Amino acid sequence: IINPYGIQYWTFIFSAVSMPRPDINEWISVIEAIKRNIYFFPACLFTAMSLLCLVGCLVRRRKDYADILVIAALVFAGASHIRHSVFLGLIFGAYLPVFLSEHWHSLKEKMPFFQKRTWIPGAVFVCLVLLIHFQISSLRFPSAVPGFRMETPSSRYPLGALNWIMQNDLRGNILPYFDWGQFILWHFYPHCRVAMDGRYETVYEDHVNREYFDFLFARPAWQVFLQKYPHELILLRAGIKITELMKDEKGWRIAYSDKGSVLFVRNHE
Repeated sequence: IINPYGIQYWTFIFSAVSMPRPDINEWISVIEAIKRNIYFFPACLFTAMSLLCLVGCLVRRRKDYADILVIAALVFAGASHIRHSVFLGLIFGAYLPVFLSEHWHSLKEKMPFFQKRTWIPGAVFVCLVLLIHFQISSLRFPSAVPGFRMETPSSRYPLGALNWIMQNDLRGNILPYFDWGQFILWHFYPHCRVAMDGRYETVYEDHVNREYFDFLFARPAWQVFLQKYPHELILLRAGIKITELMKDEKGWRIAYSDKGSVLFVRNHE
């Protein structure tokens, strides 16, 4: 409650929580993610966890309404914004084993067939773990020794373009693809500055945000941001609409391209 910013901090929190973010993929709903085929596996995993948790709560002999309230709130938060689905995952590991244990003991009492098959829960658990592992890991076989090294996937970040910029010692303002803004800052500041990055709602003014996303999504006023601010380099994801439009834009030429990214430099000739 007590903070250096006074009441302005709380008004900011309210506006930040209620602010619509239609241009940021991780803020879309689970249903919208499935429709767009974005974060498809996390969306399906969240849906499965939600159904298991809710069904497990509702069919319990001893209903705990506090548990039902917590799970329902997290299901709502995750369904509204897919970035919040991780919170349901945190409690999933705490609640689900309790639900499954209760139902397993109940099933053994009703059906003697399962009393001698004590290996079934362990087998089901192993199958579930392997299934999830094969979906989220690039390695198809679990490693005996866990790895703690963080690697940057070249398919998601413009490593080739960044190396080319460093090799040619290019400097200046970069207009980046939104997801790469902070990654570029980490590598190139202070020699290069970015036009937009993930801190957009706390650092940049609202009209700048609107103009930038008009450019990124190739809306009718996309050239406003391009012409209004001084950019020396433009680094975009390959294959998107704005990248194709930039190929025909006078004053810019392609200096580097690969399967994942295209780098435009200003043509001073």
